[in-house]
Order: sequence, then structure tokens, then C-alpha cells
Amino acid sequence: MNQLFSKLIGITYQRVFMLSLALSGAYFYLYTFDNYSKLNAQIESATKEIQNQKNVRKDTEDTLKKEIAVKESVATLSQQFETIAKSLPTQLTPSDVIGFVDKFAEKSKLKDVSQSPMQVNRRDIVEEVPVQISFLGTYFQIGEFIQLASTFQPMTRVSSYKISVDTTETTSRYRFSARLFAYRSASEKAEEPAK
Repeated sequence: MNQLFSKLIGITYQRVFMLSLALSGAYFYLYTFDNYSKLNAQIESATKEIQNQKNVRKDTEDTLKKEIAVKESVATLSQQFETIAKSLPTQLTPSDVIGFVDKFAEKSKLKDVSQSPMQVNRRDIVEEVPVQISFLGTYFQIGEFIQLASTFQPMTRVSSYKISVDTTETTSRYRFSARLFAYRSASEKAEEPAK
């Protein structure tokens, strides 16, 4: 221990100054290096936060654009719904459709006309009022009937049709069977056909 004290007493002020300067430099280097690491970590986290905020803002802008597009679509669909609702009757019954079929058959000069109402089907904003029809006629008469039925405002579809040769007559008449669909607005209920 005495040797240590004797060495310490022998150190000059210049050496003490150099030693304290070296220790201060080491402390400062370690302290600032640690601070630089902390600063770099803070800068990295701030950069990530800024990027996240940019992504959130972009997602928000995309969502707002989609919202605007959806609102425009809803407005367009609402307008189309109003147009459809105004153009379609609300009180169209299967008996009305049968009356229209009788008028079209009379204009087309068809024979042996038979109709039977079917179950009314709801399709979103409209209801289908189907009627099963069958009659005898020439190709011209059948075509005229289909043209009259398909251009009539509430009746827009003739489907599931079948044309066959009628064997009961000697003339060239054909038996036409089909489903005729009329449409009414689904906002109000009309009478349902008897089953």
C-alpha cells in the first residue's frame, strides 16, 4: 500500500491533468454514445410513427373516396328504384294479367286460349306475376301475340315456351305453351292468386 501512495505522490500535475482529461473523455464518449443510440432509436420510432400516420391518412382518404362512390351508387340506385316504382303498377293482379292475355289473343286471332295463374314471386323491388298460357295459332299469330305481350308496359317477359304441332286439326296450327310474366311494384301487396 505504501508503494501505491509513493507512486501517487510522485505523479506530476501534468500527468494528473492528462489522466483526468482521459477519464473525462472516456466518460463523455460513453455518455454521448449512449445518447446517440437513444436518439437514433427515438428518430427511428418517430419515422415509423410518421409512416404509420401517412398510411392511416391514405387509408382514410381511400375510405372516404369509397364512401363517396357508394353514396353516388346509392343515389343512382335510389333514382332507378323511383323510376321503376313509378313506371310499374302497384295493384296488378293475376286476373288483370289474364285479361291482358285475352285481349292480346283476340287481337292475334288465336284459338283455344287457356290461362292459369301461378304463385307471385317477390324479386327485390318488384314482384313477378306469372301466368301459364296455352293456345293454338299459326307462326304469324304466335309471333304477333309474343310481340304484343312483350311490348306491353307491365309485361316484359315470355319464358319457358314450347311450340308443338297440333295433331287435332288438319290445318297448320301450332300449340304454344309458355309462362308470361308481368311485374308490379313490391311496395304494396296486391291479391295473391288462388292455388
